[in-house]
Amino acid sequence: MVQTVHATIPGRARYKVAGLYRSESLKNHLESGLTGKEGINLVSVNTLTGSILVYFNSVNTPQAVALVIQNLVHEHKVNGFRQSEDAAYPCGPMLPSEDGRTPETGLS
Repeated sequence: MVQTVHATIPGRARYKVAGLYRSESLKNHLESGLTGKEGINLVSVNTLTGSILVYFNSVNTPQAVALVIQNLVHEHKVNGFRQSEDAAYPCGPMLPSEDGRTPETGLS
């Protein structure tokens, strides 16, 4: 779900994106999907607030940008990403310790 938070300034809108909080993979997907789109000038994604700020020109409307974001979020989910991966390891993947243990294997 994408919710328009603020769009009163022409050419600038902030959106709250469900699933974006602490999701670096969704952040990367949104940045790569929006960067270079016609009429999109700047994209700033914040995983700590779960929001995205988009600057765009008159080719787009806040509603059109929200639809593009929604489609990218859906595409991200469909491509098999498990949102729990980011939540489980917010600082990145866990590496084995010196004795070979990982959070998944424990003391086997």
